[in-house]
Amino acid sequence: MSPPSEVRCQAEGEDRVRVTWTEPPQKSLNGRLVAYQLQYMQAADLVAQDESSAVEVEISGQQRHHVILGLSPFTNYSVSVSVSNSKGRSPLSRPASFCRTHSSAPIPPADIRAFGANSSAVALAWRQTDRPNGELLRYDLQARCDGGLSGAGNFSKLMPVAPPHRTMVLINGIQAGALCRFRVRAVNTQLIGDFGPWVLFTSTEGTQPLRVASLPSASRVARGSSLTLDCSIVGDGSHEAQWQGPPVDSSKKQVLSNGSLLIESAQSSGQYSCVTADSSDHISHSVEVF
Repeated sequence: MSPPSEVRCQAEGEDRVRVTWTEPPQKSLNGRLVAYQLQYMQAADLVAQDESSAVEVEISGQQRHHVILGLSPFTNYSVSVSVSNSKGRSPLSRPASFCRTHSSAPIPPADIRAFGANSSAVALAWRQTDRPNGELLRYDLQARCDGGLSGAGNFSKLMPVAPPHRTMVLINGIQAGALCRFRVRAVNTQLIGDFGPWVLFTSTEGTQPLRVASLPSASRVARGSSLTLDCSIVGDGSHEAQWQGPPVDSSKKQVLSNGSLLIESAQSSGQYSCVTADSSDHISHSVEVF
């Protein structure tokens, strides 16, 4: 009739938590205790009332603890326990117990790209890391140029990029014909991640074409909330961004001074495209409003 009580969980590492509980009152068992059933899922799924990702583990009735393995780092989990006899099982313990796994090193950001900003500058853009595995602190950009930067001969430098939501930087003073390599790593408040792969770039003389030095994105937001869609334009010419949205769009929005689009109150789902002034380049952001 009654679930186990005093269900508690505690992180023991970046991928494991220990769960403990006490046996329910003897008078509620209505028979011989056979087993316990431990159910766990990411806390976000419980909040969203989506139990499709729930995992259940059956544990001997002699045990009062269990270690869950193979979890994701720096992630909140909800844990509940039920008990069964030969005729059936009790309800799950409520409210659920919550705990968060420890931090681990962040994985490198993906899709790093280099764009010629002008004859002596390059713009670097990358996606946010999919797994910061902790509270993201900054990105580190490593640059190496053979042939010089600002007349200094061969060049190598490690540059911190903060705040962490910033994912585009402009590097000036690159000499024409210089062969440069760039790579990026993420840093959280606990650990430094590995660098991603090198991206090659050779600077050229003359006029640089207009390019959108931002990356496409997909967002899912609640109706009425705000979001910013990036659009940084580089190259020789007008850096004014031209925005095209869904055919029917009642969202309140404005174009910021850096070319990005601020949607102050999202109302419509669809594609928002940023186009250069000469229509030579564009990116699209997908927005789903729920």
